[in-house]
Amino acid sequence: MASHSVLTILMCALILVIIMPVTAELFHNSNSELLSRQRRAVCSPDCKNGGLCVTVSGKDMCLCSLPYTGQTCTVIIDYCTTAQPEIGIDPKVAPVCLNGTCLGTVLTEPYFNCSCLPGFNGTRCENNIDDCATNPCINGLCKDLINNYTCSCYQGWQGRHCSANINDCFAGACLNGGQCIDGNSSYTCNCSDTGFRGANCSENIDDCASPSNPCSNGGVCIDGVKNYTCQCLAGYSGRNCTVDEPDCSPNPCHYNGTCLERSNQALYGNASLPYPFDGVFNYSAAAGFVCLCPNGSSGNDCSINPNDCLDPATNRSLCAHASSCTDGLASFTCHCLPGYEGPTCSIDINECERFGQPCQNGAVCKDLVADYACTGCTAEFGGKNCSVRLTGCDSSPCENNATCEPLLLRELPSPDHGYRCTCKPGWSGPQCNENTLASFNGTSSFSANFTTTADCTFELSFRTSLAHFDLVRLSSHWGDIRVGAHDSS
Repeated sequence: MASHSVLTILMCALILVIIMPVTAELFHNSNSELLSRQRRAVCSPDCKNGGLCVTVSGKDMCLCSLPYTGQTCTVIIDYCTTAQPEIGIDPKVAPVCLNGTCLGTVLTEPYFNCSCLPGFNGTRCENNIDDCATNPCINGLCKDLINNYTCSCYQGWQGRHCSANINDCFAGACLNGGQCIDGNSSYTCNCSDTGFRGANCSENIDDCASPSNPCSNGGVCIDGVKNYTCQCLAGYSGRNCTVDEPDCSPNPCHYNGTCLERSNQALYGNASLPYPFDGVFNYSAAAGFVCLCPNGSSGNDCSINPNDCLDPATNRSLCAHASSCTDGLASFTCHCLPGYEGPTCSIDINECERFGQPCQNGAVCKDLVADYACTGCTAEFGGKNCSVRLTGCDSSPCENNATCEPLLLRELPSPDHGYRCTCKPGWSGPQCNENTLASFNGTSSFSANFTTTADCTFELSFRTSLAHFDLVRLSSHWGDIRVGAHDSS
């Protein structure tokens, strides 16, 4: 009965060993006492690596502890190729290491080791490492991959980690010199100092509208870029048409006419003034001037002055005796020639009366134009007024009974006296002391030299006994000219 019990126990132990591997410690705990009651098994060679020698079915054998096997427990079980029902692993169904390389000769539980592929971890490399766990996508959504990740960037971002802001300032984003400022999926344009405004600096700022029309005095404002131009009405100038052109400086009105500027608004509404000052001021008619002309002139600039020197009826000069005339304003002035006077030079001045009958010594005064003459002077007096006694013949300079005529060569500044001799026949010369008689015998000639350029009278008297003779013979390149007398009897 006792032997039956021992066999039963051994069978149970053997079945336990075959069905489920147990550690030596478990075996010992549950069966050592029973085995020791029979006999101690002897295994040769000895069980290695903690194996327990046991007798099974009358045969001594090594009961190996994991992960060893073999007759003496020296062979390490390759769990990479060996099924492990206790943990649900069967290499024939699925690899031990799901995403890696299995290393089966490991001495500690679970008696295998997995060298995982990049991106996996876990005992069997069953876990895909979450590469998004570190939040690598700064401005985007992370999608986990195997040993990798991808970032789906938010709008406006780019790059591997969505860390690069996309430059939204594309070419031409800001127009007209505007400065583009990049934002997150947007941009703004700084239009300062460009003359434009709007999201893209495309709208030209109307410089004519802010704060009000800068052009004064009715000027038309023309908008530009950061600028404007004033188109001034006639009569105004300057950048803002603020300069009132001085239409009356210098005075355009002739004959000192009064100049009124059309742009002087203070003059308007005055009924005593001519058009346009008798009405309402208008910028469009503010250019120019109006002249108040003095009496005797007319025209826009008082330059029309009728010629008062002319007789309207005859259109002849009112100034007599060829006098010149200066036209004035409703007047004229005659410039008389010497000897005439009066407003129109019509009065012939009587110089005999004007100078108090200046002729002396019995002379009679005769009025001339701008002069007088004394007539009827006695022989011994001369000069302008017959007041100078002539003394040229007092010394009897004329000879040979010549007649002496006293002369007044110059009266002023002091009298200069002279004389003139009238010679008797046969005499000549200033004092009639040169004999002019000549006799010829045969062929002879008489020549006279005249050094004076004044007109003179040359008298020649002669007597001859010849019937034929040449009195004058002139020789020239035309030939000879002979003047003579020929007796034809």
